[in-house]
Amino acid sequence: MSDILQIEDGVLVECLDRRATSVTIPDGVIKIRNFAFHFCNLLSSVVIPSGVTEIGDDPFMKCESLSSVSIPESVTKMGNYVLDGCKSLASVSIPDSVVEIGAGTFYGCTSLSSVSIPKSISKIGYQMFWDCESLLSFSIPPSVTIICKYAFGYCKSLESVTIPGGVTEIGEGAFMECVALSELKFGGTKAEWKSIKRGRCWRRGVPAKSVICADGKVRL
Repeated sequence: MSDILQIEDGVLVECLDRRATSVTIPDGVIKIRNFAFHFCNLLSSVVIPSGVTEIGDDPFMKCESLSSVSIPESVTKMGNYVLDGCKSLASVSIPDSVVEIGAGTFYGCTSLSSVSIPKSISKIGYQMFWDCESLLSFSIPPSVTIICKYAFGYCKSLESVTIPGGVTEIGEGAFMECVALSELKFGGTKAEWKSIKRGRCWRRGVPAKSVICADGKVRL
């Protein structure tokens, strides 16, 4: 397997075989570099070993056949658009060890219906779930205070979202064109909801008429 992987000083630089269907990254690798597997269109499975601490930007960009990827608890940092365009990925778990996640993590993961993200992150990043059209519901971790621009844009099947009471900002277009989103729950009070800074068009196309707070409903 290592003969198709370019590895330099513990860094996985690139998969040299664009026709690879399954890859097990060998022990000793500590970082997966930017674009390492980009456009490996036939790749369906990747096993990342314990010991990898960092995953760079766009490593699995447009790996449209990728249906299984394991991220070990040794990983602490994930770059931008890590799983961009992985259209076959239905389920993924990001371990609690990850303390830094870039933008667009699941951008265009159109089959994604089950996802777990760390309980310690402070924001839902820019375009994190953009066009995840199979996602039905999502409960945002209680540590989150900011929902960034376009975080859930075009999640067309998303029906229910729970927003923690500590959120202070919802970015522009955060839930735009979530055309099935009929239930919005907020863990704080009505007064706390009203104090949230909300960007323009944050709920464009959303059918929900109110948000359910801890002490009652607020009309949108």
